[in-house]
This record gives sequence, C-alpha cells and structure tokens, in this order.
Amino acid sequence: MARRKHKLLKIVGWILASVVSLILLLTLVFYLWRNFFMEKAVNYLNGQQPGEVQMGQMNLIPFLHFPDITLQLQSVDYYEQKKHSDSATSDPVISLDKVHVTLDALDLIRGSVMVSDLKLEEGRVRLEIYEDSISNLEYALGIRFGEKTKKDSTESTSSISVDLDAISLSGILLELDHRVRGDRFLLRVNQLESNFSYLTDLVEAEVELDIDINQVKYLTINEIGERNVNLEGSILLNSFTKVLEVKPSSLKVSGLDLETWGTYNSASIPSVDFSYQATNEGLEVLNFLFRGILDLDEIEQIGSGTMQLSGEVKGNLGEELPVFRLNGEAHELGFRIKSLNKDVTGISFNVFATNGSKLDLSESYIDITGFR
Repeated sequence: MARRKHKLLKIVGWILASVVSLILLLTLVFYLWRNFFMEKAVNYLNGQQPGEVQMGQMNLIPFLHFPDITLQLQSVDYYEQKKHSDSATSDPVISLDKVHVTLDALDLIRGSVMVSDLKLEEGRVRLEIYEDSISNLEYALGIRFGEKTKKDSTESTSSISVDLDAISLSGILLELDHRVRGDRFLLRVNQLESNFSYLTDLVEAEVELDIDINQVKYLTINEIGERNVNLEGSILLNSFTKVLEVKPSSLKVSGLDLETWGTYNSASIPSVDFSYQATNEGLEVLNFLFRGILDLDEIEQIGSGTMQLSGEVKGNLGEELPVFRLNGEAHELGFRIKSLNKDVTGISFNVFATNGSKLDLSESYIDITGFR
C-alpha cells in the first residue's frame, strides 16, 4: 500500500514538473521573441482605429492568474492620430506606466483573445471636447459615443473580445476640458477595484472607489481644492425577475457619510423600494447644497454642527411619484452673515418631509419642530 502511494505521488510530481517546465520553456520563447510579439500586437491594434498605440515594453507573468496568462505592458501611450517622426509633439489621450492584461488560456489555444482581467497603474487620461462637440477619444477610436455603428459585412470580425471579471485602477489622473463651454474637471483615482460574477440569470458587481476631486468648473460652480470621495457598493441583477438589488452601500464625501440599500423592479409596473441614512459633520456638503438657494458670498455654514438624516423612497414609477420620506435632526448648526459680520450659532431642530405621491406635489409636506 505504501509503495503504491509512493508511486502515485511520484507520477503526480512528474506531471507537475512537466507542466512547470513547459510553462518556463514557453516563457523563455516569449522573451526571446518579445519584440516581435509586441510589434505584431501594436500593429494589429493600430490597424483597427485611427488612433495610435505606442508601447515601451511587454512582459509575460505566467503564474499571476494561472492557468490564465497575464501580460504586463509598460509605458503605454495612446494618441489621437498616427504620429510621424517629423510631426510636432502632441500630448497622448491616454498615458499609462503599467497595464496588466489577463487573457483566457483556452481562448488563446482556440485562436482568439478574451480579456478577463484589467489593471491600470499610474498614468493620465486627458479628454478634450472640441468645438464640434466631438472628443479627442472619439476621434482616436473612430466612433461617436451614443451613435449606433453599422456593421460592414465585408469586414473581418475582430478576434479580440472583453468579458471582464475584474478591473483595477490606481494612481490615474483624469482631466476633462470642454473648449466651448469652458467646463473643466480634474480628479485623481487613487484606487478602483471592481469585480463581476456571472451566474444563470444573475449578475453581481462590487466596486470600491477612492478618488480626489481637485477641480470642478461647471456653469456657476468653480471649485478648486482637494475633495475626497470614497464609495463602496454591491449590486445584484436578476434578469429573470427583472429586479436590481442594491446591497448596503456607502458613500463618504467631505464629511458626509451616506448609506443606502433597497431594490428596483423593472417589471410591467416599475417600482423602487430604497432606504437610506446619512450623517454630515462638516461644512462642505451643506454649503454645496445651499448653492443656488442662498448667496454664498453673503452667508455660509460655520462651526462643527451635525445633521443626521434617514428615510425611504418607496412606490411605483409612472402615473404617481414614489413616496419620499425624510426624518432629520440638526445639532448646533451655525451660519455667518458676511455683510453684517455676524454669526448665528447653536441652531438645532427636528424635521420631517415628504413629497406625497401626486405628480403636482399637492401632497408634499414639511414639518420642523424643536427649533432653538
């Protein structure tokens, strides 16, 4: 019995050693022909759209997501137009230090490419909307967002497809400039982790997001200064029952902590059933909410007051509004009237509000008690 067990372990060991040796041999072949493979991949990508991909180096990491294959792409730049050696220098639309792409091994054996995992590290995405309302990314890709593209039956079908199980971003600077309106957004994605799972009639997605908003210039808003936003959420979509479930998910931004959960039913009569609770311990959120209602050049919130909110949104969508209910408590709020150089502090109250269910809001109601 012992000899038979020893023989079995020996066979398993030889099989494992053979598999590892084969992988190492393939890795060696890859590195010997790395520049050839990289040139073929770049030429293929550049032949699919008007923009141009440039790449510094390609590495193979065979055991990172074994049995799938992971490629590490370094110094990846994506330009709006094909660059010539004598052309003036232009900034790339996308510039990334490292890109990890995981490819399904079975699909590679069959002669196709399936991207199942994507990781982007350290870089910049520069989006610019021109006078014709078309962005540099649309020109680079040769498409127009929001328009349906007609398929040419004479063109060969691309062998590259994307079915992501996970996507990760870290240290990515995002810039958006609108040339006509003058809008500008500047933010940094510190970390984004998103995972997807697919079962029969079920799709589950989880996301963790940590970003810093550095500038927002839109209409009357012109804010410069770092604002951190942290989001953790999870959803479950049942395509058979047409129910989207939002599991307890949280949002934290500038002193605001918000948590929500519930369901959206897209059946014959769509309906929502959500609950929420929120706490604000800072000034940024209330000052932002008051924008457009109060003249913030004249009045602003001050002090360390807090607000706590809870409630629900429940009902059908269509001829009636879903009923929105809000319960709130304010503690030690303060405001400064700048023109009078006066501060009003120590404000506390309880509030209840609802919109009712009628579209004309005739059933809306607000009640403020305990004001002091």
